[in-house]
Amino acid sequence: MPNNKPPTATSKYEALDKLLVARIARAPAAFAQLQEGEIMAAAEPFTVPDRYGVMGPTWRILDRRLQALRKQERIEHIKGLWCIKGTGRLL
Repeated sequence: MPNNKPPTATSKYEALDKLLVARIARAPAAFAQLQEGEIMAAAEPFTVPDRYGVMGPTWRILDRRLQALRKQERIEHIKGLWCIKGTGRLL
């Protein structure tokens, strides 16, 4: 069921989401391929320490944002690769 709700406000993750969508639009990518410099640097500020003060892994932020973009129906996961929703474009 499509999510027809218009976005209400800009998300604090907007810059990171744009980087992820732009990278996926260039070519479908596996999760490991999305863990590159610029994207990881944009995700770093969102890592938070656990109850022991140890910073959580940055890849968890990427995973959460990918799932949020998937839920918004902007991207999809096909045969191990993330691609833009509706294009079904795989290499």
